[in-house]
Amino acid sequence: MTPVMAPETILPPSEPAERANLAEYAAAGQGTAVPEPLRRVLEAAASALSRGSAVTVTPMSTVLSTTEAAALLSISRPTLVKLLEEGKIPFEQPSAHRLVRLEDVLAYKESRSSIRRAFLDESLREALEDGSFYDTADDYADALATARRTTSK
Repeated sequence: MTPVMAPETILPPSEPAERANLAEYAAAGQGTAVPEPLRRVLEAAASALSRGSAVTVTPMSTVLSTTEAAALLSISRPTLVKLLEEGKIPFEQPSAHRLVRLEDVLAYKESRSSIRRAFLDESLREALEDGSFYDTADDYADALATARRTTSK
């Protein structure tokens, strides 16, 4: 098995001039020929450091346990197992344990995010159209109470 390097957090430079240099690098993407995946990591890191953010690089296996995949999706392991059994995320089970490809987990995560964004966009559009976007929290509480009374009858 390949040894895995520990996550390493790199703090941004304390000097604004050093951060400006990183911002220039991130914008220009200049330098020697670097493989595309490494270039993207370096540009993202330089951009974050130039904004004063810390950067953590964490190597990750391309095949995950259900515990690792659930953590990446911010869901419980039983919920992930349910998604696997429903066929929403492909998996392999070469032994007693299920294994999930990182690529499949990231694709599911992006799909879930896209669905949420579309729902929020549609909800915002509807709220703007019917004027409820500008309602107060009390208006929503009253509407919810009314809806509960109506459905409980």
